[in-house]
Amino acid sequence: MQLGGAGKANPIFGMGALGNENTGRMYYTGSNKKENVMLVQQMPESLGFDWGITYSGPDGIFGNNTAKAVKEFQSGYRDRRGEKLNVDGLVGPEIADALNRTSVGDTDDGYDRHQTEKELTKNFALLTVSLKALKQPVTFDVSDTEKGRVVINEIVPQKDKSR
Repeated sequence: MQLGGAGKANPIFGMGALGNENTGRMYYTGSNKKENVMLVQQMPESLGFDWGITYSGPDGIFGNNTAKAVKEFQSGYRDRRGEKLNVDGLVGPEIADALNRTSVGDTDDGYDRHQTEKELTKNFALLTVSLKALKQPVTFDVSDTEKGRVVINEIVPQKDKSR
């Protein structure tokens, strides 16, 4: 499951941010709003947040639980430049990108790579990959950019030195 990523255009980019429908903060104008909210709600549970999923699965309604989870995520993670995220409970392109990069290599629910959309990075190409992805050739589109950066989003196992 991906929200944008892996060479696809971010579905949220340019159509307004997803937000809490209960408070009138839903600015997204695309016809696939419910599907995009469901993508947010399906982010790997290993991130440790209650994305507002009901017992029957994601409902596609950006309510109080989803808004709370987004704010918790925003307060604990950083953007692609390493700066703190704005804690406003809205999911626009920056937050969608942060969610994608955080999910790379996270668990079996995650995925093995995400290239940040060039509309967000402007002058450099950014690819987040897992160690698993690097076992095979990885394509990286650096056209129309001045430089590129590859981030490995996984902890490398260390030898146990106590033995």
